[in-house]
Amino acid sequence: MRLRHVYPVGNGLSAGQVLRHRALGSEGTYRVLEAKGSLVELEVITAPGLQAGARVQVCAGAARAMEPVRVPARARFEFAAPRTVRRAA
Repeated sequence: MRLRHVYPVGNGLSAGQVLRHRALGSEGTYRVLEAKGSLVELEVITAPGLQAGARVQVCAGAARAMEPVRVPARARFEFAAPRTVRRAA
């Protein structure tokens, strides 16, 4: 008997990984926050119509279909979400 569909164990995505999605002439870049079963939570880095830092959930298959972005260690700060630092008075 031959199996028609074989799915790997786990989803192959790791927290902190940066993914790129291109469609209809636009491009979005997302950071993987957490993968739970069939859903993956992403943080928007840049995407048309979405605010940077927003969190979205997509199915694991859609996240796996995105292109992984290799970010050199020196350039990782460019993909960091903006954060507010408060100083003590």
